[in-house]
Parts: sequence; C-alpha cells; structure tokens
Amino acid sequence: MCRTSLRFLSVLLAFCLFAPVRIIHAAYGDAPPRFEVPASEAGTPLTFVVYGDTRFSQRNDVVNAFARRALVGRIAREKPAAILIGGDLVYEGSNPDDYDTYKSETMEWSKQKIAVFLALGNHEFRGCTDDENPCLENWWKAANPLPLRPYRWYSVNIGSTLLALILDSDAALKPGSAQREWFERQITDTDKRIKFILIVLHYPPVRDPFYPAMRDEKEVTRYLSRKAGACVPGSSLSAVTCTTTNATTETALLTSSAAAAVPSQFQPFVYLANYPG
Repeated sequence: MCRTSLRFLSVLLAFCLFAPVRIIHAAYGDAPPRFEVPASEAGTPLTFVVYGDTRFSQRNDVVNAFARRALVGRIAREKPAAILIGGDLVYEGSNPDDYDTYKSETMEWSKQKIAVFLALGNHEFRGCTDDENPCLENWWKAANPLPLRPYRWYSVNIGSTLLALILDSDAALKPGSAQREWFERQITDTDKRIKFILIVLHYPPVRDPFYPAMRDEKEVTRYLSRKAGACVPGSSLSAVTCTTTNATTETALLTSSAAAAVPSQFQPFVYLANYPG
C-alpha cells in the first residue's frame, strides 16, 4: 500500500479514537479537506461556539488569564458539538509553550471530545517575521488530530444544513488567488441541503478606524455583496449577514471579535449558538 494511503488510514484511526469528527473530502492536490460534525439527535438543537482572541500564554501581562480560563470552563459546561476559534489562539505563535498552555487549559474540551476548529490570526505568526514556517508548524500541531498540514484554510459541515468556511486573513483573498478561488468554489458549489454558511476569519471586513492596516478581508464582503445581493454589517462592525436573492441560503461572516448580527435562529452565549440543524 502506498505511503499516502497509509497516512490517510492513520488519520482516520486517530479520528475514530479521539474526535467525533469525520473527513468528508480528504485533501487532494491543492484542495483543503472538509470535516463534518454530526447532526444532533432529532428534536434537539445543535450547539456550537464561535469566539477568538484567546491568546493562550503563560504570561499574565498580555491577557486576562482569569477571564480566559473562566470562558473555557463555561464553554465546557455547555457541552457544544464544536468550537470554532477565529484566530489569535495563542499570544506568540513562535513559542511552543503558548500552545502547551492552550492544550493544558482546554483539557476538559479534549476529555469531552469536543471538536475544535482553528483559524489563523496575526498572533499565530508573532515571532516569525523572517520565516513563517515554524509558526505554521506549531499551529498545525495544535490542530491535531485534524490533518490540516499543509493547508491554511478549510471547511466544516456542522450538522446537515450549516457549512463553515475557515479562512486565513493573512493569505491573499483577491480574485485569482488560491484562497479566493477555493472560497468561491465553496459558495457556488454548495450542497442544496445547506441553508446557512458561516464564514470565519480573523480580521473584520467592516471595521472601526482604530483597527490596524487591512489585508484582503474586504474582498470577502465585496464578493458576497455581488453574489448575495444584500450584506448588512453588524452593530459591532465585525459581523456581516448576507441573504441570497432567492432566500434559500443565508451567509454570516464572523471575525474573532464579532458578537452581534448573527441570524435570529442563533441564541448567542458569548458566541454560542443553538442551531436547529
């Protein structure tokens, strides 16, 4: 059996042992993988959490560690099916100790086998000014058992009717770029059963003036405005809701600081949602 097949079987075994997530489309060529969080039992909402800027670190002068740990514990008590973290998971992406802090402080998530999906933020690259590869290696290791290497963006089906697209704010999103072409394919080739698309990225596409210099995140809202016909920024200026002209699919774009403008079927706790999928 070829080495690629053996590696794929190893990944599948890891998922069977450690996580309630399955691979729908394995990565091939330049196509990132798609994962699936199973639908909840009939008649019960599917609960998941979206938040970010956790900045796990052993340092106490860069983040409110007490609040961070309190949130981790509160989320664990909600027993969500999935947690999506929109970037800045750690304070310094070049420091493996920060990722060790993340693993140790979220041990309860692991015990409950809660699926965790990570997006890249600017702090994931902190300390890797000349070479980003060491920082990416740390991030890929933190994502285990998800087989993300060598990809920086990917997708997740949450239940049967919701699709989450996890984007990389630090990679190009302009027309013609690899991420943009992948992103457009996910939107245009969406399964007819999908009723809601959740786009997660770190930098807010609609922002207040005090935010740092923008990358390509505005390209996402430009595309959605043309594709969907209507996009409405949230009150936090970091969430955008778009509705297609035929009203069959809604699209919400959430950054790691977004806490508003999620559709009515969501009931937020921090960024916790009970989705009737």
